[in-house]
Amino acid sequence: WEGGIHFFEKPPANVDSTIILGAYYFAYFLVFLVGWIAFRRWVAKGKVGISKREITDLGIYVLLGVMLGAKLVYVLFYNLEFYLQNPSQIFLNWSGMASHGAFLGVTVAILLFARSFKRNALELFDRCALIAPFGAIFIRSANFLNGELYGRSTDVDNPLAMRFLMKDGQGRDLYAKLGPGQSGGLQAAGDNAGQAGSELYALVTHEGGEELAPADYYLEPVSAHHGWELIPEESFLSVKSFWPIRQDGETAKTKTLVSRVVTDPSHPSQLYQLGVSGVLLLLVMVIVAKRAKVKGEIFAWFLMLYGVSRIAMEFFRQQDYQRAGGLFDYFSMGQILSLALIVSGLFLLKRLKPNSAPTTPPSEQEAEPTSNTEGE
Repeated sequence: WEGGIHFFEKPPANVDSTIILGAYYFAYFLVFLVGWIAFRRWVAKGKVGISKREITDLGIYVLLGVMLGAKLVYVLFYNLEFYLQNPSQIFLNWSGMASHGAFLGVTVAILLFARSFKRNALELFDRCALIAPFGAIFIRSANFLNGELYGRSTDVDNPLAMRFLMKDGQGRDLYAKLGPGQSGGLQAAGDNAGQAGSELYALVTHEGGEELAPADYYLEPVSAHHGWELIPEESFLSVKSFWPIRQDGETAKTKTLVSRVVTDPSHPSQLYQLGVSGVLLLLVMVIVAKRAKVKGEIFAWFLMLYGVSRIAMEFFRQQDYQRAGGLFDYFSMGQILSLALIVSGLFLLKRLKPNSAPTTPPSEQEAEPTSNTEGE
């Protein structure tokens, strides 16, 4: 699986290319498909107070809310400096998305839809809260297939530990940056030593710090176990900005440098989130839905439970490189935003009145617009 659906032969590694329909965006399609099917069944059974023709309208509102909200929050909270300098790259296929931004976008979209169509917003929030766990199921599956958002380093003896291919800023595997004439994949330590009069060097970490040292001294022949690969000098600068290697003096001009291309043994945190924020949360939300007494209660519990699950899972997930100092040494941006979800859920639950309208919606006939409304 190459992280996308390919209808044609994949371009060579040394040719810049972009996958149009990747696993990530296909996962979003699956979430919307589940939501569309669920809403049609709920409307048919009279469990939600909108008409069948309004399902498509709601879907368009939510789709725009997800895309705009997820992009906006990612740009503002995760990589603002870069996108201020490169605004044209915000909506490129490889730029990031933030799940918390998706929640914000959906919230605004539903409020706008409810106001435009004169429907109950809390009722719609409750139903969307039952669909949201599928987002974690499908999207975290795509993250795993793409080898992105992997976890923190763990012991090599951990039976769940995995190695993931490191990527550049555009989500492309670093091993694909080999120049023309060089073989793809990981290479043994001495394969290219001495090529073009250069010596293979690698970054070595020890108790005294880090230093550049001959790679054939520190790396064994089975280099795939160590995660190093020959990187041509002309492409090293673009790699360095994401995975720095300290250079001494004229090292970059006289040595052939190498860079990490696979991680240390790491937690497959995407699968953890799939199980906890996806499958487990879905089961809990079904129970909550059966016991809910007022409109908005399901949504409030979802905000709190997702926030708690995300905070817990972030302890296994590798932090974003943009946030690696001060407060963020202890709390990730995802945890801070999740705390805001928990507070919002508590506030909403406190505001809900026990004697307010029950979660049972009006009948299908009540939900259908009149003929006069349809003509407007």
